[in-house]
Amino acid sequence: MIRRSLHRPNRALTAIGTVLDPEHPEGRRRGAFDDAQLFADDAQSSAKVVGYRARPRRFFCGVFFVVACCQNVGMPKIAIIGGHGKVAMLLSRILSDEGHSVTSFVRNPQHVPDVTATGAAPVVLDVENSTTTEIAAALGGQDAVVWSAGAGGGNPARTYAVDRDAAIRSMDAAALAGVGRYVMVSYLGAGPGHGVPESHSFFAYAEAKAAADEYLRATGLDWTVLGPGTLTGEPATGLIETDPENPGNGTQTSRANVALVAAAVLELPETVHRTITFKDGTVDVVEALTAE
Repeated sequence: MIRRSLHRPNRALTAIGTVLDPEHPEGRRRGAFDDAQLFADDAQSSAKVVGYRARPRRFFCGVFFVVACCQNVGMPKIAIIGGHGKVAMLLSRILSDEGHSVTSFVRNPQHVPDVTATGAAPVVLDVENSTTTEIAAALGGQDAVVWSAGAGGGNPARTYAVDRDAAIRSMDAAALAGVGRYVMVSYLGAGPGHGVPESHSFFAYAEAKAAADEYLRATGLDWTVLGPGTLTGEPATGLIETDPENPGNGTQTSRANVALVAAAVLELPETVHRTITFKDGTVDVVEALTAE
């Protein structure tokens, strides 16, 4: 999880990751800093990343990162559109545990209890049928927007209505509401050259995402597009590979890792105006996101 560990006048330390303690009888999660010796230089005008790996003999699945950044770089109020999706639910819990104020927008009122359980404040809003002005009003006071919504496939008309048109309206709404930061959860391979044949059931989704992503890149927002590989239900490792060179080796990507990446980019100003493609790998999330 993300945890705010220390506040000082000119810097803050944030740990991102998951540490599971097998020695505990219930296998509970340990605090990421329980056994860590942490160090961060004073941050001046830009963020500096310091990594620390948990000792393998103590943790069978342990990895976390330290981000030392200027105070107030973090986004205190974050809106998630598509709040009942699997990645969105994981992200809500991470951000809520971090201490952020999280607002999750859902279409179905029956999803409110699930979203509430993550620590987020649920708001019922049908973005498919909401105007730009209505979405902007709902986003008022937020510092960042994460788009994690989707029509779920099946109906091409609805796919275009949600994954393209509603997504684009949410970008215009963010600008109208003065929300500068926008993170789009897309997929690995998205873009005008997606290569999906028109006869394929995935074609409408590929076209819709390509259009939405391209529109976002042309806005004045501080955008980041995330392109995870094939999503799985595996637990988080906190380890990824960015810009996968050989998709033929598999592009499996844990949804929990996607949530960690989304949480991390909200804290890392150097990820603004970048398209980040990734899959599960062997490099710490923050190290991978900030590598030159």
